[in-house]
Amino acid sequence: MIIKDITESIGNTPLLRLAPEITQLKNIDLYLKLEFFNPFGSLKDRIAWGMLKDTINQIKANGQGIIENSSGNTAKAIAVLAKRAGVPFKLVSAMVKVKETKDILKFLGVELEEVSGSLNCYDPSDPNDPQYIIERQVARADGKLHFTSQFTNKLNPETHKLTTAEELINDLGKIDYFCSGLGTAGSTLGIAERLRKENPNMKLIGIVAGKSDYIPGIRTVDQLLEAGIFEPSKYDELVTVESQQAVDGVLNLIQKCGVLGGPSSGAHIEGTLSYLRMIDAGLTTRATAVTIVCDRVEWYLSYIKERRPDLFGEKRKPYSIYNLGLDEIHNAPAISYLEAKSWAQDNDALVVDIRANIAFAQGSFPGAINIPSELLEKLLESKNSFACEDKKVLFVCPVGDQSKKFAAQLTRIGGQGFSLHGGLLAWRSNNTNNTTNNTLRDRDKTLRDPVFSSQRPR
Repeated sequence: MIIKDITESIGNTPLLRLAPEITQLKNIDLYLKLEFFNPFGSLKDRIAWGMLKDTINQIKANGQGIIENSSGNTAKAIAVLAKRAGVPFKLVSAMVKVKETKDILKFLGVELEEVSGSLNCYDPSDPNDPQYIIERQVARADGKLHFTSQFTNKLNPETHKLTTAEELINDLGKIDYFCSGLGTAGSTLGIAERLRKENPNMKLIGIVAGKSDYIPGIRTVDQLLEAGIFEPSKYDELVTVESQQAVDGVLNLIQKCGVLGGPSSGAHIEGTLSYLRMIDAGLTTRATAVTIVCDRVEWYLSYIKERRPDLFGEKRKPYSIYNLGLDEIHNAPAISYLEAKSWAQDNDALVVDIRANIAFAQGSFPGAINIPSELLEKLLESKNSFACEDKKVLFVCPVGDQSKKFAAQLTRIGGQGFSLHGGLLAWRSNNTNNTTNNTLRDRDKTLRDPVFSSQRPR
């Protein structure tokens, strides 16, 4: 097949039917949509081209640059399309955390503005937010920046509706279950809208990341609630997958299917199979299910190595935070937000705010010090680097999820770690007269200023 332009190779990706011996499903045929066959390597190639194909020439003619918020794959695709058109591209992101992804973006000439020290935890009080930062820059750029805005751009789901979904219908006809991870939520909503026209009873299953860790390309429910495209009512069920499960899924894809998918794809296969195996025995007719292999494993080797060094012939760090079990995190000692202030004073506790520096600067728990989560992870890998054996430590974060992980870790290495139950949001709501709330009200007033091109999507 000869093509005249690289964009002609976007889409029309193959479907792989998995053998029942792999899926352990008796009544459901499961297919993988292999999106890493797209030319720039991921599912996001579709929306990058969908958002730019009708505007890229005008952007160039206007002397504009492109700006976006992405965890990596959308940025890669936009970077190639922009470079080819001679248009500068800037990425503002809190989620580009994998070394290989950063390296390839730099190699592609992307101007990368990282929102450093960000937390994998929903925090509506954090001004260190890429969407805000971009809106501010666009408003002040006097028309010289074009914001593709994948999290709110209707071309995101529309592109999947017109391409990915049509391909699935052409190959399979009626589909009974569509299962996929939620990043912007654009792919699931666009695909589902079209598939439900063929089968109104189709079930849409969203796969989300657990709150205790980070899976590239997949967000937690709290993070999704801050995105403009996500519509919870459209989903029949949400399945939560943790990062260790995602790595297990990567290994299963490679070893059982010969598919070199990345962590999001691993999360997809784990989440999909856990749901389908739960309902399989109760089905009376044969069903068809589809999930997505979003991109390739090579871009995430450092991410996998951090969590499973044994796969690379290295010993696991005995006190790595990634060795924590979910039960350990769930059972971490916690202090009620109702009594936290008096408890901290009575016990002369050290209070550690694990949010980003900028968020901490806006106000925190009385007497707290700031150690952002990424630094704290490194400190707590050693028994000797966080010497607080005789002192109680109260970790605080926005909603009390991430802080539980650090409380569990400090307890495991012999310290006395506690988490603020309900997080700073619960504590603030119970202390309406504290100065932090005044700071937040001032900030909200600022964000409603007309200088912003739009309000934060909800």
